[in-house]
Amino acid sequence: MLRLLRDLLVAVAGGFVTALVGSLAQADLNVILAAGIGVCLLLLLTLVAVPGIAGVVGKPLTVKVADRHAHPLNYAAETAALQLLIKNRRWRPVELSGGFGLGVNSADNPMRRAGLTEQEKASLVQKLGYERETSHHQPSLRDRAVVPAHGSLSPWVVTDVDRLPSGGHPEITIKFADGEGNQYALVVKRQGRRPGQLPWWRRLWSRACAVARMI
Repeated sequence: MLRLLRDLLVAVAGGFVTALVGSLAQADLNVILAAGIGVCLLLLLTLVAVPGIAGVVGKPLTVKVADRHAHPLNYAAETAALQLLIKNRRWRPVELSGGFGLGVNSADNPMRRAGLTEQEKASLVQKLGYERETSHHQPSLRDRAVVPAHGSLSPWVVTDVDRLPSGGHPEITIKFADGEGNQYALVVKRQGRRPGQLPWWRRLWSRACAVARMI
């Protein structure tokens, strides 16, 4: 079905371009520019109005963060509970193979958990297991799932991270794949400024001053 639709679109586009080139051969520059703008607008409207077409030519899924919260586990660690919103742009379901990769920005990983005692580590594992299995953190991105055609899925990623002495929550990168082998990566930005980092308005002002000095 998708191949037939793609061939149909190519045939229609080819015929349209051939007719357009023939008609523009005798047109002036203003007409050519107007026709070019019209074609671009038509293509844009087609992609917006028929989202499945975009799924044919690109990765079928889009992903973003829907929710994020943290629960303290002890003085050195906390849970990072991240809910994703995965949308399917295609006319057919897309399978998630289950599992994911996860990394924490090294600037947000003070390695405080390395100093935990064995008893504290065991308690951490128990508490983290409860957070992962609780109903409000389901479904999990660890499990195999299917994203319905033109539908969405909201799986959770729950892991343990270091508690930051300066406050805030670390930057986390999540990677996963669909059943077709397409790879996806999502960077969940840090919440709160890093120590020594200027507010955004001061950083913007500094850049503006630097540009002004170069003029």
